Amino acid sequence: MQVLAAIITIWSSARRRSLRPRARLRILLCGLSLAIATPGLASEPDDLEKLVAQLGDQRFLVRQKAAERLARLGPVALPALQSGGRNVDREVRYQCQRLLGAMRDQEQTQEIESFLKRYDPSHPYRLEGWTNVRERIGDSSEARSLYVMMRQEERGILAALDREPQHVTEALTLRLPTLDQQFQMAPQESPIGTTATLLLVLGDERFRYHGAASILAINQCQQAQFRAAIGATSPQSPLRKITGNWMRRNVDDSHAVNVIMLAMTHDFKEGLVPAERLMRRGTVQPWLRHYAIMATAKLGDPAEHAGWLEPHLTDATQFVEWTDDKKVTYRTQVRDSALAGLLYLHKQDPRLFGFERAEKGLNNAFNPGALGFENDQKRGQALEKWQAFSQTRAAGEAAPMAP
Repeated sequence: MQVLAAIITIWSSARRRSLRPRARLRILLCGLSLAIATPGLASEPDDLEKLVAQLGDQRFLVRQKAAERLARLGPVALPALQSGGRNVDREVRYQCQRLLGAMRDQEQTQEIESFLKRYDPSHPYRLEGWTNVRERIGDSSEARSLYVMMRQEERGILAALDREPQHVTEALTLRLPTLDQQFQMAPQESPIGTTATLLLVLGDERFRYHGAASILAINQCQQAQFRAAIGATSPQSPLRKITGNWMRRNVDDSHAVNVIMLAMTHDFKEGLVPAERLMRRGTVQPWLRHYAIMATAKLGDPAEHAGWLEPHLTDATQFVEWTDDKKVTYRTQVRDSALAGLLYLHKQDPRLFGFERAEKGLNNAFNPGALGFENDQKRGQALEKWQAFSQTRAAGEAAPMAP
C-alpha cells in the first residue's frame, strides 16, 4: 500500500507539472515494477506477524526483504521476533533468533560506545559484572577500558559475578581447561583481558581460592605483554589494583616466590603480605625465606619492617654453598640474608659491612650465593659492625650509604 500511495502521489505531481504523456508513462511503469519486485511482501510497517511469517517463505527474495525490514524496524519488532523464535517452522525460528542476536549485539555495541565515551555514573549499564568490577577498580576512563578488554575475552566469568559467589567458581572451573590449553599451545601471549579477569577473581576473598587458576595466573603474569602493561602504568592504575589484590590474597606458599619476585620487579607493596607470611612460618625452606627477606628489604619501610628481619639474625640455617676460583668456600645462612636485608632497608652499602662479594641480581635483590662468609669469624665481625651502626643510628648520627 505504501508503494502504491507513493506512485499515486508522484503521478499526481507529474500531471500538475504538465509532463508529457510519455514521461508520465515511464514514471507509472517504474512504480509498478517496484510494486511487483517482491511479490507477497508485507508492506505495512505494523504488519509484523506477516513479516515474521515471510521469514519462512520458499522464495529467497521474500525472506531476505522481510529480514531486512524487520532489522530496520529494530526494537519495534522485538515482540514479534521473540514470538517467532517459538514458531513451529524451523526456518522462521532460526531467522528470528538470528535477528534477535544481531539486535542484541547492536544494542550492546551502542551501550559499550556510550560506556566508554559518554559515561554516566547514574546510568544502569547492562554490562556483565560491571557493578562488581567497578567496586574494585573504580570507573575512571582507564578502568572502563580495562573492563571492556576483560569483557571481550571473559564475558562468561564476568556474567557470573552478578550471581552468587559459587557461580563464579563454577564458571572459572569450566573455563580453565580451555585457558590452560590455549596457554600451552598458542604461540601468542594470553590477552590482558583474560589475565586481568583471573587476577580479579583470585584476589576477591568472597570466592573460593582456586589453585589451578592461580598457577595459570602466575604463568600469565610472567609474559612480556603483561609485564610491560603493569610496568607502564601508574601505581594506582586499575590493572595494578587488580594485581595487587591478587598478590595480597595469594595463599599458596609453593608459588609465593613467583608472586614476591613479580612484586619486587614492579614495586608492588602488596608483595610484603606473602613475604611476611613466609618469614613467620618456621617450616618454610630457607631459600624461600631469603627472597621473603629481600622483598621486605626492597618494598618495606625501616621504621615498620626492620622488626620483621631482626629475629632472623640468629638463624644459622645454611642454604647455599659456593666455591670461588681460589678454592675458597662461602656458605650463606639465613642470618646473612637478614643482615644484608637490614642494610638494604637502611640504604647502607653491604660491602662496607663485610659482604665483599655482594651483588644484585634480578629484581634488585641480592643473590644468595654472593652473601655468604668463608667463616664465622668474618660473619661475627659483620654483625658487630651492624650493631655499632644500629647504636649510632639510634643516636641520630648515621648517614645513609646507598647500596
